[in-house]
Amino acid sequence: MHRIPRPSPAMIVAVLALFVALGGTVYAASSISGKTIKKNSLPGNRIKQKTVTGNRLKNDTITGTQVNEATLGKVPSAATADSAATANSATTAVTAETAKTALSPVPPAYAHIFPDGSVDGPNSHNIGNGNVTHPEEGVYCLTGLNVPTHVILAEIDSGDGPGVTEASVITSNFIDCPPGADAEIVTYNPTNVEFNDYGAGFYVVIY
Repeated sequence: MHRIPRPSPAMIVAVLALFVALGGTVYAASSISGKTIKKNSLPGNRIKQKTVTGNRLKNDTITGTQVNEATLGKVPSAATADSAATANSATTAVTAETAKTALSPVPPAYAHIFPDGSVDGPNSHNIGNGNVTHPEEGVYCLTGLNVPTHVILAEIDSGDGPGVTEASVITSNFIDCPPGADAEIVTYNPTNVEFNDYGAGFYVVIY
């Protein structure tokens, strides 16, 4: 019968060394931290949350699941976008208000008046036939207006002329209109300085 030989002291030492080495490997594997990981070597889904710093992660491997959003600040472009959106809204509002203001001031009264003193209705506002009298050639009186007459402007229609207009809302400056009139318009020929009715009529605006 053959006997099993006893292990030699060298064999025993070798076996013990093997177990120590294996145990050390297991211990080393359990003690690896983020600082010992080679750069760009691990994908994000293999890393425990909040254990590895950014310079140890492989590019484009971290998803929103691994990111603590509360720790992220607003990027400069986002802050700029917020300001741009606010500014754009404010600009739009200001532009709309400016356009509204620019278009809304309609003169209290205006009219296109023919040479006989009749009023061109479609091109007139708050001045009608009952408001205009024509006592003599080149003189027109406005009466019974329901708007204040602080300023009056008049101009010969470009379809006729040359011609000159004069106008006043001051009673003492009237040439031929009665004191109870609201305004007076005079049209005359600049060549001979004579009152004249112009075939295309004239325009008047009252403020």
